[in-house]
Amino acid sequence: MSVIREHADSITSVIQIKIEPKYWNMLLDDKDVHIDHNVILGKGSKSIVYQAIIKKVHLFHVISATKVAAKISTNVDSNDIEEIVNELNSLPNFEGHPNIIKLKGWYLNGDFPVILSELAATDLLTYIKSLDFPAETIKSNTRIIWDITKALKYIAEKKFIHRDVACRNVLLTKKNVVKLADFALCCKCDEKSGTYKDPEHKDSLINFKNKRFPLKWLSIEALTKGVFSEKSDVWAFELAATDLLTYIKSLDFPAEAIKSNTRIIWDITKALKYIVEKKFIHRDVACRNVLLTKKNVVKLADFALCCKCDEKSGTYKDPEHKDSLINFKNKRFPLKWLSIEALTKGVFSEKSDVWAFGILCYEVFSGGAEPYYLIPDKEITKYLQYGKRLEKPIYASNEIYEIMLSCWANVPNDRLSFKEIYDKLEHLLEYGYLPLKNEY
Repeated sequence: MSVIREHADSITSVIQIKIEPKYWNMLLDDKDVHIDHNVILGKGSKSIVYQAIIKKVHLFHVISATKVAAKISTNVDSNDIEEIVNELNSLPNFEGHPNIIKLKGWYLNGDFPVILSELAATDLLTYIKSLDFPAETIKSNTRIIWDITKALKYIAEKKFIHRDVACRNVLLTKKNVVKLADFALCCKCDEKSGTYKDPEHKDSLINFKNKRFPLKWLSIEALTKGVFSEKSDVWAFELAATDLLTYIKSLDFPAEAIKSNTRIIWDITKALKYIVEKKFIHRDVACRNVLLTKKNVVKLADFALCCKCDEKSGTYKDPEHKDSLINFKNKRFPLKWLSIEALTKGVFSEKSDVWAFGILCYEVFSGGAEPYYLIPDKEITKYLQYGKRLEKPIYASNEIYEIMLSCWANVPNDRLSFKEIYDKLEHLLEYGYLPLKNEY
């Protein structure tokens, strides 16, 4: 043990990180761990998770064998090792909570640590995407979206811009033939540039004067410069495609799946509430980092970006952030899950995790859709600063969407706490969805 520890200390001293002394008792001999490279449980940008077995040997006999998940880095540099060590230092603080993944041990694979955690059946994103939502509904909606693109393509060929593409302006005949309507804001574009500059726009939204533009459907260039084009119609089309308003609301969706998903997000709040009580911030709350056991017990995982918050302020200022996203240097933050203050100032807190939880809810109640999937990472900050938010996902109730919107308030203190979200979901489950059961 002392030889291994000396070796580990020499590594960590080079990259200026340390595994806390109290966690060395979880260090295993690599001979006691068998990695099954044929069973890949998951892949990330910097690691692969394999199924493994921890063997307990006594007098040359294997007396127990425990299946675990082994997280092995694929891009080994000081930053990757730092995140692994950060996860090792964070996880034991939450030992015993039923909705947080358990650390089973770790060992040294050459020059870097390998994390061994309890084995789960799947991750939440995979589970959500596997749910049996009506196939015919999906096909029908895809055809409707395709028909809308036919109309918009024809308009673009005629050198016009619709400027009010939204589900409310798409009609369906009795035979479900799609008809694009409401051309009140339609305009002819410039033959050369393919754009139209609205003469009533003067550097701010208030100068749109008498035109009642659908602001939440406008592209960034339309909002900031009053410039419209085929591409601004494309922006609005993306929102229309994710909504399908009246038609989608009339369809019959699987009630049991919605109830089950509500229960899942409630269990996630239990874990996040506990983390807050311990004065930590997760910083990577997303469906991909939530696991489910064979009995569908929720387990919050991936604590590589987890950090301790300031005792007084409850915040953490990332030292690698300097006024812009590019200064997050080597940390691979999930930008579309980050709050406004995390994006612009590098400041994290319970309320930035609350923001990310709202994005997670969008994933859950949209059937696993990617948030802001048509918006490049570099444009997400401006998009949010203009007050734009994700539309209501098709499987979310009004009550759930109200919670989601409260997670995305501009001012962190205006957002709900995890305790408040927990209480609201508990109320919905008890009185609106399904009876509560204490499973633990």
